[in-house]
Amino acid sequence: MLCIYTGGRSARCPRSPPSSRPATAPTRLRTPALTPANTLLLVDTFGYLSSLNTDGTLKWRTLTTGRVEASPAVAPDGTIYVRSEDGRLHALVPDSGTIQWSFRMGDTGTNTYSSPVVAPDGTI
Repeated sequence: MLCIYTGGRSARCPRSPPSSRPATAPTRLRTPALTPANTLLLVDTFGYLSSLNTDGTLKWRTLTTGRVEASPAVAPDGTIYVRSEDGRLHALVPDSGTIQWSFRMGDTGTNTYSSPVVAPDGTI
């Protein structure tokens, strides 16, 4: 089950993640992003980034290293960038969701509510 966060509290959505963070756990989604290949990217507060095909089927799902409170950003080349609450910026391969690299940007909880921004030339 997925819960879409609309600013109000939903009784179906937990306030904190389950200890094991299973892929089927209820969650709150953040603002989605669209890739150049027209796949929809959904990120949830438990640290999962999911890619959906145009027909709504799951293309891939990847677990980051921490909770995610901000939306993903997509570079002109399709690379996906997402910031996790442990202070890391992750770059993901758009076709598979594989984490290409991860960079520690600061202490845990530092600026975790800000989404990455990608310039037209690919600068993050």
